[in-house]
Amino acid sequence: MRSDYFGDCLKKIEHSRADNMIGAAQAKGFQRDVMGKIEQKQKLDQDFALGKITPKLYNEWDANIRRDVSRISDEIDFVMEQRRKAKRAKKRLVAVGVVASVCAVYAAFAIPLYFHAHRTIAGIPEPVQISIGDLVSEAKKRGEEIETGKTIGGDGYRAAMTYLASYDIKGLVVEVDDYDDRDAQSFDKAIPRDISLAWGASAEFSDEIKWSHGNRKLKYEYDGDIFQKHAITMGDLTSSVSNNHILVDDKGLYRKLKRVRIGDYIEMKGFLVEATITDEAGRGAYTVRSSLVRTDYSTSVFDRKTSCEIMYITSLEWLD
Repeated sequence: MRSDYFGDCLKKIEHSRADNMIGAAQAKGFQRDVMGKIEQKQKLDQDFALGKITPKLYNEWDANIRRDVSRISDEIDFVMEQRRKAKRAKKRLVAVGVVASVCAVYAAFAIPLYFHAHRTIAGIPEPVQISIGDLVSEAKKRGEEIETGKTIGGDGYRAAMTYLASYDIKGLVVEVDDYDDRDAQSFDKAIPRDISLAWGASAEFSDEIKWSHGNRKLKYEYDGDIFQKHAITMGDLTSSVSNNHILVDDKGLYRKLKRVRIGDYIEMKGFLVEATITDEAGRGAYTVRSSLVRTDYSTSVFDRKTSCEIMYITSLEWLD
């Protein structure tokens, strides 16, 4: 050990205390021990100078004092290492706690969302559809007139609609897709959201069907044994699901429409329509006509006779 080993040990105590690596009481104890060794060394030097002890004895006692101070220094190192381990353990515990909390929060939200999105509902009835001609005839019998079309508009579009039938549909939401982003064309602004609904067999066995949606199309896949397992036919599935392209001109209804998510059980009322959509200046006209049956099929939503439902909604409610 160097000749300033007392000073080195005292500095270690001071720095360790300042860094909160040893407690105040421990620091005082270590300092007291070192000061005691300093007094012993001073007494030893005095006795040697006065010739009270021999050089051999002086060297032995001096070595003992050095070993004692070295042991004190080692004890300080041990205490500091224990404090470091405790701090590391605390950090790990905090980290584990944070991860556990995040996992708990995730589980609290994600697990219910997962089961919500993969739920099934049995017994949902078929949509109720009444042709506009029948509605007009009934209205005439009562001496009334009813609206058979409407033009709506918004930021960047106009949609001139002719009503084809009134429509009331209850269903389990199996897919949703949005199209009214900031750079959307007039068609997408007029029809901001697709909502795919299942009822009957498709809703009852929805968890055995892989649903997907994109480019205005609803797609679904299932294992072939679904028909044997549940004594149903392919027609039972294909006729009990629809992809609905939604027009809406009420801000409150629009906000409700945007809150619909997969797994919801909803009811929408309104009209199946033929719509001619343009920009606000009347340019770029495009006409699309709703399907009026649940058994047709088309490869493109932009076919004039699309198999999708083009629906102008006047009401939207959650059923559970």
